[in-house]
Amino acid sequence: MAEQKNRLYVDYISRLDDSELLPGVREYLGRLKEQGVGIALGSASKNAVFILDKLKLSGLFDAVVDGNTVSRAKPDPEVFETACRSLGLQPADCVVFEDAEAGIAAAKAAGMRGWLASASRRYWKQPTLSSQDCMNCRTLVDLLQEKKAISCMK
Repeated sequence: MAEQKNRLYVDYISRLDDSELLPGVREYLGRLKEQGVGIALGSASKNAVFILDKLKLSGLFDAVVDGNTVSRAKPDPEVFETACRSLGLQPADCVVFEDAEAGIAAAKAAGMRGWLASASRRYWKQPTLSSQDCMNCRTLVDLLQEKKAISCMK
């Protein structure tokens, strides 16, 4: 069953293209890159590099830490700690953009600040997130349109 599920998933992601990106994502990553901000992807997926290639984003990332690199899943901080080391940065100097509560918990455990950035509004009323765990619970689209996220990097 797991093998069949993976085949379906791989078939799905093989049809991805950059039209799947949320508005402003490529431009935002490009601005960060221009400003010399290190950018890493931390994902449990073993297909992260393939997905970045399909979305034509690979060149914007300085490091990719994925399920092929780490052995423990979020909320364990291993993926973010590894990404931090890959960039040569201290955890306190990093900001994590996450789409799940487990990722925010992992960022917090690693000593990083976390933004819960969801394409939907489903996390707005997440009762277990405190303001200390999540810098701001807004949609990724809102965040990119307001272009305020970069201020948290300074």
